[in-house]
Amino acid sequence: MVLHKGSLGKASVALALGGLFATLTLSISKLGIISENPIVGTVQNGVVILITPGMYGAMAVSENVHAWSLWVASGINALIYFVVGWFACMLCSRLAGKRK
Repeated sequence: MVLHKGSLGKASVALALGGLFATLTLSISKLGIISENPIVGTVQNGVVILITPGMYGAMAVSENVHAWSLWVASGINALIYFVVGWFACMLCSRLAGKRK
């Protein structure tokens, strides 16, 4: 695999984003209790919405809606948000290149 200029930065950002959402998925038990503070509660709702695709994926893998692995959901979210971070870095670098 040949690394092109700037691909290490893209990989770092993508890994950080994937790791963040994997960690947030593992902490769903704390995020599920919505805070009484409206700002914190809104952020918690937004995070739960963003980690929902991994939970649906874990349900599909286990073929059971009631008993799915949180680790599988975490891995799916890490993969999803790694790809999102990679494409976001590609888009930002292209937009920055056109700006010059």
